[in-house]
Amino acid sequence: MDYALQDFIPETADEQLFDKYTEYYDSLFIELNTRDPVPPKEYSQSRTRMKIPGEKRIRKIMYDDEGNICAAYSLMVRTKENADYEKNKHIANLFITANENYDFQYLAKILLKDTIKTLQEFESITTIETCCYRERVKEFWESLNAKVAIEGAQNRLYLEDVDWEMIDKWREEGHKRAREERIDLVSFRKCPEDIIEDYSVLYTKIMNLVPMGDFEWKPEDITPKKVRETEGRFEELGYEWHTLITRESTGDLSGITEIFYHKARSHKVEQELTGVTLNFRGRGLGKWLKAEMLFFIKNEFPDVKFVITGNADTNAPMLSINNRMGFKMYLEEKCFTMKISDLPH
Repeated sequence: MDYALQDFIPETADEQLFDKYTEYYDSLFIELNTRDPVPPKEYSQSRTRMKIPGEKRIRKIMYDDEGNICAAYSLMVRTKENADYEKNKHIANLFITANENYDFQYLAKILLKDTIKTLQEFESITTIETCCYRERVKEFWESLNAKVAIEGAQNRLYLEDVDWEMIDKWREEGHKRAREERIDLVSFRKCPEDIIEDYSVLYTKIMNLVPMGDFEWKPEDITPKKVRETEGRFEELGYEWHTLITRESTGDLSGITEIFYHKARSHKVEQELTGVTLNFRGRGLGKWLKAEMLFFIKNEFPDVKFVITGNADTNAPMLSINNRMGFKMYLEEKCFTMKISDLPH
């Protein structure tokens, strides 16, 4: 069978090509998420069109001899406008996919060879990092002796399975401690201007506590400008970004949890960063934040069936809380890092 490669550029792709591209990724989604509704086309295509300042995305698609898209890759490189350019300019993020009905090993080698050729345009890049759920993709990177940077999972909590009595107890314990120690719970969709400086510091601290294993990528320092840019981007995509933070009697911000909700995908909520700074741990703040947010989800989004979150296997404090809440592993994830010079050219 013959295969042909083509650039996919969202800004210039006609409707027919864009639809074929979306249908290809829908087929991959269905493979992993057999019980979930397929994302609406408008939702998927708006995400594909979204430009993130400081990031250049290079996408290529592969056709079989019948004109079907059978494989693709997406490559992200940082530009000088990226806030973490100096820290991470040597890293490119690569995601290679192929339809399950094709020989992944064979197609992935063709795509990787093209990727390496493309990366020759970027002198600073020495390293590729990638994460994957599919076994055939993991086997491909392992066959190239790529280094496992970290392992984790996408976990799900179905609301129908929640022990609401236990979660309410966590919430009551949190309120009791808050009264005794004068801790405030602050909630917002858009960060208030009077705390945005402190919130940026808190977010940076928590991000730096997230286990990254052997990844070379380093989290950027979050600034108020970055916060406002991210808020604007999510708003443009139609997401609701809800955040809960704890504020100590001293005024220090000590803990955070956040969720993302999109009405086009009203069956789920994505819970992202959750954590407590080191000097305020051991007081149940993480449990309180997660409990409060879970009740918020239940009350504000009645169509939500489950909450998704991701955790590294080495993140023991958060795994402990999530396990007690009832989160179950849905997909096993493995992340790899590799030097371009070590890959077959």
